[in-house]
Amino acid sequence: MTDQPADVPDGSTIAEGSATPGASATPDVSGAPDYDVLLDERGSRCPVPVIALAREVKADPTRRLLLLSDDPAADTDIPAWCSLRGRALAWTGPAPDGGVGHAFLVVPA
Repeated sequence: MTDQPADVPDGSTIAEGSATPGASATPDVSGAPDYDVLLDERGSRCPVPVIALAREVKADPTRRLLLLSDDPAADTDIPAWCSLRGRALAWTGPAPDGGVGHAFLVVPA
């Protein structure tokens, strides 16, 4: 894996490992369960966090995705999307870097 960000069509960046989309500093998410890709969608509103999640699952369905979101709709949207798409919501909790929002660990079912 690499920690070099990749451009995505909406202009944000996503990196494998622990890099943060659209940011130069990597948040400390050491309190989170193991993951392969971090999607920091804080500041994005519905439906953008779900679209980012779907895009990453389509790119590689075997990866464990840690989604950070401060959108209140994510608390219902992410579990519903997982149920509809055959993914498992393995863990939820506060943002492990101490920032705003919640974290969602989405894994293959």
